[in-house]
Amino acid sequence: AELRLDAEPARCGRLDPPLAEPVAAALAGAGIESLWSHQAAAVDAARRGENVLVTTATASGKSLIFQLPVLEEAARGGPGRALFLFPLKALGQDQRARWNALAAAAGLDAQSASCEIYDGDTPAHVRARIRRKPPRVLITNPDMLHLGLLPHAAAWEEFLRDLKWVVLDELHTYRGIFGCHFHHVLGRLGRQLRAPRARRARRATSCSSARRRAPTRRRSKPSASSSAAARRRSSSPRRGASPSCCGPGSSGATASWPDGCAATGPVSCPKSGATSSAASSPASSTG
Repeated sequence: AELRLDAEPARCGRLDPPLAEPVAAALAGAGIESLWSHQAAAVDAARRGENVLVTTATASGKSLIFQLPVLEEAARGGPGRALFLFPLKALGQDQRARWNALAAAAGLDAQSASCEIYDGDTPAHVRARIRRKPPRVLITNPDMLHLGLLPHAAAWEEFLRDLKWVVLDELHTYRGIFGCHFHHVLGRLGRQLRAPRARRARRATSCSSARRRAPTRRRSKPSASSSAAARRRSSSPRRGASPSCCGPGSSGATASWPDGCAATGPVSCPKSGATSSAASSPASSTG
């Protein structure tokens, strides 16, 4: 059985305020006199700084929704930059061609509306130039975000400082294990964007024993008689002596974990069964 839906009249929307004049002229040159209602509602939400999720049919103008706010930023000379993430390289190439055509039609120069692709096919010298002079729009994919951008956040300082929009196209492809991994990659990106600029570098926390080991001294080789006396003394423990792991200068054992927790409280000595109370401050970890 077939399901047929009756046609409905087109519903257009208006932006408040209207598009910047150069951007509106570029759309008019492409034969776009007005925006669909879902486009206008989504662009208005993006202007207000809201998160936007658009699910519409193919060829319904979803790309314009994330292109227009960035084009307006470029037209008025603002500092905001955009990161466009596509699961396939072909999609990135197509979007760059569309962006460049719109920017040229709006009369924007290559510096204010620059767009670069950063993926596995980008030559090393071009990658270095992109990091040194970040574009208005950076097009990449989840793998390069994970391997080429986030581990070297210091080299991307200028781009991350002005990053205003993160666009995820073809969102339905991020499912299963791939989607789970990408979820955590986006979490890392979010931490980088929320962190103060001075804390951009990674910090590591190490775990060590609370007992400080005394320095050893070089001694001359003992004679046979002194060795025998030393063995007799070591075989009978002194009265009131404490186990070496919980003796004077030791506060027991403290285990710190990457998530910022620390194990504190009574800790048992593995040799004698004696307990010692330990306290520590939580370890810190930043990614």
